[in-house]
Amino acid sequence: MKKYWQISLCFLVLGLGTVCCAGATEVEITSPVDEDTVSMIGEDIEGTSKGIPEGYELWITVYPDGVNRHFPQDKRNLPIIMMANGDWTAEAVIGSPPDHDMEFKLYAILADETANAEILEYLDGCIVNESWPGLEQLPDGAEIYDYVTVIRE
Repeated sequence: MKKYWQISLCFLVLGLGTVCCAGATEVEITSPVDEDTVSMIGEDIEGTSKGIPEGYELWITVYPDGVNRHFPQDKRNLPIIMMANGDWTAEAVIGSPPDHDMEFKLYAILADETANAEILEYLDGCIVNESWPGLEQLPDGAEIYDYVTVIRE
């Protein structure tokens, strides 16, 4: 009887571990990969995701080496297409014409409703002012899930 109790306890612990981890949020950039050379306009970014909580939005930010600011890609112009299986694809503008051979980080970020609103407010201000200074830091409620380092061609 003691052996059955131990086996039952093992199954219970394994089952709880599966339940606890089944809802874990994952976001990964699968393409490009680290050290890939990328173009400036319309670079395709692909990835996978799992368990994104209700009310959270996926954002891509471009982070130029030496500038140290996040440049969120405006999803209203460069939409992130999310598939039912969690795969996603996006486009990004990486740097400006003189940025050849410069390193950039591409971040996959999840933002809660408040952070999402702050990013959209920043982008709206950029459009009005015709200036994109970048964000020194991400708003509270925005979390980096993955990044890759790429080099502009």
